[in-house]
Parts: sequence; C-alpha cells; structure tokens
Amino acid sequence: MKLKNTTLFRGIALVLILTLCFTLFTACGDEDYTAEEVDTELLTTLYEINKSAVFNAADSSDVANYIYEWGLLNDNFKVSHDSWDNVIISTVATDEGREACDSVILHCTLDLSAPDRTAQAMTAIMYVLQYSENHGFIRALFTEPEYGLEKVKESYLKADNFITLDSAKNNTVITTAAARHDYSVTKEIAYQEATYTNAFEITIMGLNGTHAGKTNQLNAVKTLGKMLAELKSTGALIEIVSLCSGYMDENGEFAPDLAPGTGFPRGAQAIVLVNDNDVNKLTKKVTKSQTKTIDKYLKTNPDIVYNFNEIDREAYPMVISSDDTSAIISFIYTSLYGIYDKDDEGEPIAVNNITYCSTTGGSFEIDLTAISLSESKMETLDKTVSTLCGLYDLNHTKYEIADFWEMTLPDTDDAAGEDGAPNYRVYPLVDNICNAAYNIYEKDTQFGSSFENVSLTKVTKRIPDANIIAYGVTDKNIERQTAVILTFCEQI
Repeated sequence: MKLKNTTLFRGIALVLILTLCFTLFTACGDEDYTAEEVDTELLTTLYEINKSAVFNAADSSDVANYIYEWGLLNDNFKVSHDSWDNVIISTVATDEGREACDSVILHCTLDLSAPDRTAQAMTAIMYVLQYSENHGFIRALFTEPEYGLEKVKESYLKADNFITLDSAKNNTVITTAAARHDYSVTKEIAYQEATYTNAFEITIMGLNGTHAGKTNQLNAVKTLGKMLAELKSTGALIEIVSLCSGYMDENGEFAPDLAPGTGFPRGAQAIVLVNDNDVNKLTKKVTKSQTKTIDKYLKTNPDIVYNFNEIDREAYPMVISSDDTSAIISFIYTSLYGIYDKDDEGEPIAVNNITYCSTTGGSFEIDLTAISLSESKMETLDKTVSTLCGLYDLNHTKYEIADFWEMTLPDTDDAAGEDGAPNYRVYPLVDNICNAAYNIYEKDTQFGSSFENVSLTKVTKRIPDANIIAYGVTDKNIERQTAVILTFCEQI
C-alpha cells in the first residue's frame, strides 16, 4: 500500500538529499578511535521528518514506502522493497582502501506500536547511510514487524557485524533477550434471555497502550474484570451483555474488532444489566473504581476517560449465560497480569499482560502474553495459563513468539572479567562499539537485558552464528548514539 501522501514524502526525501550533506574522513581499522561528530541541525531535521512519517502512517507499509522512496533518491544506494514490506538499502565501500573493512548490517523494525523508537532507529540508520563517506560495505534492513525478519532473504542477514537498533536503552548493549509466549484463549458461549431491568455501559478509553509490566500502567480489561468480580462477591446479581477491549471509532461507537495494533489494549467496555435493588451497589463499585483508577493512572495516561452511563435496556434482549458469565469474569480476575517476578535487585524478570478481549460472535476470546528473562519462569507461566484454562473449561493455543536469547561467552579465561563478571568485550563487535561509545560518552557502555527485543532471536534462529548485538537509540541521546554508530562504521 502506497503512502496517502506519497508525493509529499517523496518531496521531503528529495529535500533531505539535497540539503543535508557533509563529508567525514577516517581510516579503516584505526587502533585509536576518534569520535565522529554529528551535525545537530541535520540530525534534528531528519528526526522530525521521520517522526512525522511514522506517526502519520496508517501501518508499517506506509513507513516502508517512505523509506524506499527516500533511498531511491540517492544514486549511491542499491534499494529493494520485497513483497513482505521489508526495505533493503545497501551502499558499497567508499574507496578501495575500505573494501577490506568488515561489512555491517544496521537493522530497524518498523514497529508502529513503538513509534518513537522506530523513528529514532530509522534516523540513526538513514543518517549514517547518507553522511558516512568513509566506510566499508553497509546494508540497512528496515523490516516489517511481524514476519519481516522471518521472510527477508537469508543472504540479506549475513554480514561481519549485525547491529539491530531495536532497543530503547541509553548506551547499552543488550546481552540477554526475553522469551515471549502468546496465548489465545477461547470459549464458545451460550446466551439467555435478559431478565434484569437496568442497563449500564462502563467504558475505559484513552490509555497509552503500554506494557503492564512497566511502572504505573493500566490494563482496562483487567480493571473492568476485577471490578465486576468484586461486585459479584458482594452478592450483587448482574448479567453481562458484552465485555470487550478496543477503542472508540470515528462514529463514537466502541469497536472491539478494531483494537489498535499496539499489542496492548487502549480501552475496554462492559455492558451489564442489574435489577433495581443492585443499582446502588453497581454505582458505588464503579465510582470507587473510577476514583482509584483516575488518581493512579492520570499522570501516565493523560487522555484517560472512565465513563459510567445508563443506557436503553430494551436494546439488549439477550445476555451471556450465567455459567459463562461466571467463567469469563473469574478467568479475567485470576489471570496473570503485571510483574510476575523480580530479580534480587528488584528488576522485573517476568511480566504478563492481557492484550485482547472480545465476547462478540458467539464466543469469548482473550489473548494473553508472557515475557520472561528466565526459562524456568516461562515454564511456570505456561503451566499457570494451562491450569486456569482447565479450571474454567477454556481452550487455549500457545504461540512461541520468541525464544530466550543470551550472548554466549566463549570458554576462555578472557571471558571472565573482574569478580567473575562476564567480559562481553571478548567479542570484537562488542569491543568496537564500546570503544566508539567511550569516545562519545567518556564513560563505559552498560550491558543489559531486554523484554521486547525479538529481533535477536529471529536473526539467530536463521543465522545461528550471526555476530549480532542490539544497541539502542533514545530520544534523550539520539545525537550521541548516532555518533557511536557513525564512529563504529567509519573505524572498524
């Protein structure tokens, strides 16, 4: 699918090619790294344009088309755009002296669920492609978020050095990436005639759609499910018409089948019926939940809306059967959510979330995700989901989205640093990045883990001996971290 404003973006790309130019010179394989400078104005201009392209895109194919058009405007680039919406841009060594230098792949996933990170990574790669004029062979991979790295030609994944910028940590080399399992839980539901006399619509909207394992985040499905379960525990008699995740569409209707593709729900809605004698209980429970939710989450979700409205009872002649209502509410109440476990330093090592919920079309479907830096914890999470599904007579299918990944150190004395800590710098790729970063930051690079970097496992599944690292670009330090990548490419 072409960009809605293809001509506009082609014009923007042409302006970038014509106006943002300068020359950098270094030598291949210098033992002493010299920090390469990034032009702040040029980088800022490129970043702002890239952010506009990402945030205004309907899907990743729009961004892929934008990058493809940008690449075609430079005669020094070899550009291709495959049927999976992967864009590959290559540029050969700048002169004969650089042909012997290591080849480099710079990678970015065009993930619209993380638009800031995507725009930052795009900017760093595009800047290096255009303004590094003293480099060896460089290939840039911009891949579709779901299947891109699985479908791009295998030959495009091979290089001496592979650096994915799918990370959002400042000056940090990712050495461990979490496994991720998704679960699709389903149940055919029965309906019965509605008997209660009052109908209410409870809607939470405007969430940022971020992961529940992060500090101070909200999951609307869990919030409504928990509230309804607590209401039932008080003895209130309720009937459920529907319980769905999603968002308000352009007509002001809640659209459960059009939930944004962020992986995390931005809203949820429940339509419930109660008798006259339970209206007060429902009102008090929802009001308490409204106050608690808004007070706790308004700062991190400034667009949050939590509505409670009485609606036309006659519009809902049928409700979900009482048995299925109990199973649905109980499952949501007991399902795993948020931080499951932490390490000794208090950092999360296993998190969970509810990503989708729907009771439309005669079936209940709820999607869950579990992400863990511990293989044993992931096994526990798998068993927990299976047990809960069995308890409430639900079917489930597990999808192994990403395997646990760890940078495995060689069995040598050099692999153990001070106090037995891992010495990742035994790898030339890591050492070169650290050297480049030190000249920019004047401090050591950190080594860390990532919950959401599936690119590492997808690449190594296809290329087991890939010399790969993840190094992030962040909004705060996009200039310095772009300079690190530029310095690396010019001095390896």
